[in-house]
Amino acid sequence: MNEKYEDFAATYGPAGFRIIRCAGDYTDETGLFLSGRFDLAVFDLRDVSWLNSRGPAHIKKLGAIVLDEAQFITDPTRGISVELLLTLVLSAKSQGVQHRSLLFRR
Repeated sequence: MNEKYEDFAATYGPAGFRIIRCAGDYTDETGLFLSGRFDLAVFDLRDVSWLNSRGPAHIKKLGAIVLDEAQFITDPTRGISVELLLTLVLSAKSQGVQHRSLLFRR
C-alpha cells in the first residue's frame, strides 16, 4: 500500500493532485478524506470496514475504485475484506452511486 501511495504521489503530486493515504499507521490523513480535501485516496483492504462504517456519504466521494491484488478473494484470511469492498461498491451502485471500478491482479 505504501508503494502504491508513493508511486501515485510521485506521478500526480507534482501536477498539483492531493494524494492522501488512510490506512495502517497513516490515519492522520483521515480528516482530509472525511472533509473531501483530496484528489486521490489510497486505502488498504483492512480499512474498508472503517470506510463502510462512515456511511454512504463517504462512498459517494469515490469516483474510481482500484482493487489491487483481487485474487485475495479466495484467501481464507483476506478474502472477506475483498468481498466487503465489492459488496460495498455494488450496494452503492444500486443506490445510484456511479463508480468506475478497476480490478487489478498481479
